[in-house]
Amino acid sequence: MQLTDKIYSYMWRGIWENNANMYYFADPLNILFDPGMKYLFKVQTESLTQDGIAIDNIRGCINTHCHPDHLEASVDLMGQNISIGMHKEEIAFYADKRGELSKLLNMSLPEIIFDMPLTEGPLTINNTELQIYHTPGHTPGSISIYWPEKRALVCGDALFDHSFGRKDLPGGDYNQLLASVEKLNKLDIEYLLPGHMAVIIGKSNSRVHLEQTAEYFAMYV
Repeated sequence: MQLTDKIYSYMWRGIWENNANMYYFADPLNILFDPGMKYLFKVQTESLTQDGIAIDNIRGCINTHCHPDHLEASVDLMGQNISIGMHKEEIAFYADKRGELSKLLNMSLPEIIFDMPLTEGPLTINNTELQIYHTPGHTPGSISIYWPEKRALVCGDALFDHSFGRKDLPGGDYNQLLASVEKLNKLDIEYLLPGHMAVIIGKSNSRVHLEQTAEYFAMYV
């Protein structure tokens, strides 16, 4: 559904299946974030279609990290004039750990060609600037993507609604995750778009959420 001008959110509400929330930044960016599990992607694309967004509209797909509930459906977007992006450190991590993750999760993770390797810093698309933040802790190359003009942050599994990502999968590190939460706490956020659970709307709501999460996280660690 359309969350605000140019920003669409597709929250995963399935009870039995694990899948990530998916987001779309419309024209002039035309970027899809975290397309989710391959076998559930049709459900998500039906929601896109209802909002008038065709696969042909999409120019880029950015993955916040390499876990299959966020990334696997990227394989369906390859070869469709859609650039597939992820942090360069996460690309290397996925290449190295894909077999281990497949065994751990009891599924075969696909080989994906990433033709848009990302690093921390500005990413300019059609004269519109996004800011990429390297936010490790859940995985080594996790990223959060900030649209300053809209004050919107796609944060993957770094943050949830009054919670934060797990560190007990390969590459997880709570101290890094705490540092990532504290980094994001410095941003001016109106729309906090997490990988799971609810979207948090409103600058004051986002600020309280981030501060409370950082405080709780510091005590927890």
